[in-house]
Amino acid sequence: MKRLRIAALPLLLVLVPTLAMCVAFCVALCAPAAPLTRYTLWIDADPDTHTVSISQSVVWRNDVAPIEQLLFQCYPLAYGSDRPLPISAESAARAYPRGADYARFRLQSVDADRPISYELDADDALLRISFARPLPVGHETTFRFCYEIDLPYNLLRLGYTERDMRITGCYLQLCPFLSGTQRAVPYAPIGDPIVNERADYAVTFCVPDGYTYACSGVSSSYVQDGETLVRAQARGIRDFALALSQGTRHERMHDGIPIAYLASSDDDPARTLDVICRALDVYTRLYGAYPYDGLQIAQTPFVAGGMEYGAFALIADDLSDAAHETVLAHEIAHQWWYGAVGNDAYEHAWMDEGLAQYATYRYYLAVDMPSYAAYFARTARDAYDLYLQSSPDLRGALSTPLDRYASELDYTRCVYDKGLLLWLQAETLFGEDTVRDALRAYRDRCGGAIATPDDLWQALDETRAGAGTLLRQWAIRA
Repeated sequence: MKRLRIAALPLLLVLVPTLAMCVAFCVALCAPAAPLTRYTLWIDADPDTHTVSISQSVVWRNDVAPIEQLLFQCYPLAYGSDRPLPISAESAARAYPRGADYARFRLQSVDADRPISYELDADDALLRISFARPLPVGHETTFRFCYEIDLPYNLLRLGYTERDMRITGCYLQLCPFLSGTQRAVPYAPIGDPIVNERADYAVTFCVPDGYTYACSGVSSSYVQDGETLVRAQARGIRDFALALSQGTRHERMHDGIPIAYLASSDDDPARTLDVICRALDVYTRLYGAYPYDGLQIAQTPFVAGGMEYGAFALIADDLSDAAHETVLAHEIAHQWWYGAVGNDAYEHAWMDEGLAQYATYRYYLAVDMPSYAAYFARTARDAYDLYLQSSPDLRGALSTPLDRYASELDYTRCVYDKGLLLWLQAETLFGEDTVRDALRAYRDRCGGAIATPDDLWQALDETRAGAGTLLRQWAIRA
């Protein structure tokens, strides 16, 4: 186990004002707590050296219990040369078209406004900060970090190609508190090993010559000393993400929400903006108001169809027309399921992925494409039935930790296909209106929090007596 341990001197940090922070600490009840944390980031990406330099401050208030140690996730360490490739074996060749490549993370400084020591743990991709004296409840503390990342050449969340840089999961992020205890989420090569509480962000970054950008939240650009800089702000999101590309940026205002689309190989970006706006309309009608101030989408080289972040999503640049719309609908649905209502995506990935698949199905019905909706559902049913004929021991077990899935096939069939079929079964048993009302109640109760399966079953039971109990029984069997 590689560890670096250094004692840091007290430092009083003078920070620029930032947004008021929102982090939901879900303890016994699924309800968001008061705003707690705020992140300020300065990001400078060099497309020639593929190096990202980051200065970061984090202001956090302890509302849990006297704290002796805080954990920060450091996912770039999961991309290091001393770790397995952060992708399944079956996708590695496509994810690394030039062969295996690795990130290098260089932590340059760690400071705080009180005495601390710290330990960088490459094995668990964590930064552990220990207080010289326990931090009392109700006290606020400020951390400041400086570090550099050499990006690997790949088609993954964190990486670069000749025409883009994907800068996601790049910064030090507080591990979430679940039931009053901080939870370190190990990196897994299958699925999305990301569990975050909400926070507010103020981010400034430089856009290299010949590049443009898409990022979380609402942004504006300006020129200073010959450089193009962008200020981005995002309130109550679960993670900040950024893409830089040699593509083109397209913007639109929709019902007071600024929309931006970074296209790299899209012949009709106006049509893509239409799809984005339609999806926002559909999900707002179904599940309540869009939870953020803006939405930006980046089309990039990407091994998966897409990936959701706070008020932002990546979509692959090699999708067919039909898959392009499906992925857009799915990733935008995540702004409700994963964004507005969080969950432990390591232990219960089906909660947000299954709901995003079901929302995509409802999207196609809402935009008057019932035949495609039927095809979408039938494809999931056929794939899952075929999987059951030769399934491993995990078949039918939805709440399975990511490290228990033997392959991407196991993960996809259980999390996506059965996750969708669960909600189609709910419609069959209880009707479309009951399911919609239950999901709106789930969003109302758990908005801002990290929900559990029991919260979901309870929302169903309260909407229709016994509905959650019946669906839970269906969920745990093949």
